[in-house]
Amino acid sequence: LNANVKTSREAATFLIKAFMPRYLPWEVIVIRDGKEVRKLNTACNILFTDIVKLLGLDGPYHWVDKKGTPLKWIERNTAVKGDELSANKLVDWFHTYGIMHGYLQMSRQDAEECAAKNALVAVTYKNPDPSHSGHIGIMLENGTLAQAGKGIPFVGHPIEEGFGNHP
Repeated sequence: LNANVKTSREAATFLIKAFMPRYLPWEVIVIRDGKEVRKLNTACNILFTDIVKLLGLDGPYHWVDKKGTPLKWIERNTAVKGDELSANKLVDWFHTYGIMHGYLQMSRQDAEECAAKNALVAVTYKNPDPSHSGHIGIMLENGTLAQAGKGIPFVGHPIEEGFGNHP
């Protein structure tokens, strides 16, 4: 994919425009306690990991091996079965493997300063209920966000629009 992008904003804008259906939410029906329950799946994890790949950065990708090493598409479809990273699993990946791949945990103020310099800054929320999804997006300059979620994916909206009241 030759998109000629250099920043998180450019990568998110390109991917959302070029591949919008990939990042839209979809409904599934799951059986919980013998009852059908409708569940909305979102693609925040997919947009985030696609941006990482498009920018040519080191992990995490949508799929990793059992040691947390990012897998390329062809590798996850061979005998080397990987683990798909949901938003909750991405948060775990950052805590376990992030430092080995150059990711640091920081305050919002420090994150905003890094985003203003076009560094990739992940904004994450791990849902304490493992049966429900967390959320991940990319902080852009001026405390704005690029994300896919329960609605139409967007670039440049306030972080609170994507994360609501989550800490």
